[in-house]
Amino acid sequence: MEGLLRRLAADPNSGIDRILDRKAIANLGGAPAAAFWVDMKTSFLIGSALDGPVVEPIASHGVHGYAPTHPELFASFLSAAPDARHGYNLGVIDMRSIAPILATLLGIPFPSADLNGLPVLQNAAK
Repeated sequence: MEGLLRRLAADPNSGIDRILDRKAIANLGGAPAAAFWVDMKTSFLIGSALDGPVVEPIASHGVHGYAPTHPELFASFLSAAPDARHGYNLGVIDMRSIAPILATLLGIPFPSADLNGLPVLQNAAK
């Protein structure tokens, strides 16, 4: 499978930006058990159809299939809470750090969280 994907990735029209190995996946915070990761170009997505074209362009909408290294896919995150730190710039955050602090604010245990909550809301969660 990996050989096929690497051959596809060598074609600039395939839609594949790059194939990441276990080490690259781990460095990006991805699942350590994954053998490889297909990182798509931002104008392509991985579909679920079993027939039809291998590659086709997409309309712009939210999908998965991209490494977190595409700045053109970054989004804004704003928060407001009575005890939140005002004017605090989080810089670039991992979206997996949002749910743990929201769970804490709601009093819901979240033992399987990959990351700690956002520091801007830490005071509000106490």
